Amino acid sequence: MQTPPMPTQGWGLPMTTAGQSPRESSIPNRVVGSPSPTISYGGGRGGAEEAPARRITPGINLRRVLRVGSWNVLILSDDRRLPLLSSKLSRLMVDIVGLFETRRPGSAETSSGGYTYYWSGMSNGHRDRGVAIGISSKLQLSVVEVTPVDERIKRVRMKHTLGFMSLVAVYAPTEVRKTEEKEMFYAKLDSVLDQCPPQDTLIVLGDFNATTGTVRDGYELCISPHGSGTRNTNSSLLLNFAMSRRLRIAGSWYHRPELHRWTWYSNARGVAKKIDHVLVSIRWRILQNCRVYRSAEFFGTDHRLVVATFKLHVKSRRISRGNHTVFHLEKLKDLTCAHEYAVAVSNRVDVLGALEDPVELWYTFKRET
Repeated sequence: MQTPPMPTQGWGLPMTTAGQSPRESSIPNRVVGSPSPTISYGGGRGGAEEAPARRITPGINLRRVLRVGSWNVLILSDDRRLPLLSSKLSRLMVDIVGLFETRRPGSAETSSGGYTYYWSGMSNGHRDRGVAIGISSKLQLSVVEVTPVDERIKRVRMKHTLGFMSLVAVYAPTEVRKTEEKEMFYAKLDSVLDQCPPQDTLIVLGDFNATTGTVRDGYELCISPHGSGTRNTNSSLLLNFAMSRRLRIAGSWYHRPELHRWTWYSNARGVAKKIDHVLVSIRWRILQNCRVYRSAEFFGTDHRLVVATFKLHVKSRRISRGNHTVFHLEKLKDLTCAHEYAVAVSNRVDVLGALEDPVELWYTFKRET
């Protein structure tokens, strides 16, 4: 009797919880539970112990431009909206994007318009909050691990030419939420980042519902003089998190007119703030630019798309293949050799004394010495 095939997800790979063998998994876990399921595509921590062979690729080439975005789309529960979203991202040449308030329950993936979207939502089926990470199809083979945490946090690990990259999408509580809820959110976020290998390139994409403020005192590592807004409780939580993780808030490092800085606008109160951010580890000097795109519109969202540009500059040591003159200074310890050397140098210098033209003197000096 033939054994029925194992349930799969994505590219036909077994979907298991972290550290669980495919032989131990009888049904695919598609809903966020406890512990959170981890979809491993090989090369990641935990996940499937056995998986069908995949074509090995060198991963994302950080020596080329990589454009990573952060966008609160307000709602993405309808699959019919995905082609429009993909066309917007493709037009702006966005390779990877963190999406917030997607309002999709459970956790799964879907592809549309040249992008694959990995989402994580409410485990009880409610269409509230939700986060997702969209990845261009040209980078799809670089994905090695997908970890849905809950309706506020999602993690994807990808391979690049110099190692691995951990991307985390987050949707933080708003300012009006209770302090206990905010602290629990950042505590869980810290626990998720603790699972990322320390050598990974860490990028956090999020609607943090927090401005950075303009005062840098104590936070010079993570924000520049181009911060914005008035600091409040959410701001302090964001800055303390960035400092503890040695993350740079990308948008604050580039001077922009006020009209090109805000990412959220309240039609009711007429308030504009920059609360969506891209954070990148200072361990890797790959940040090249960060800007807000006013032209990116998506149905009724009141947020703007933030895009950071990354590129790694590696200085290679040039090794000359020409002949090198080797000086055997130890021979000067022989008095006879030292005397002969002194006479030879004296004879060459004496030739220079008979020359009066400075140009001829210079060329003769270079030739004789």
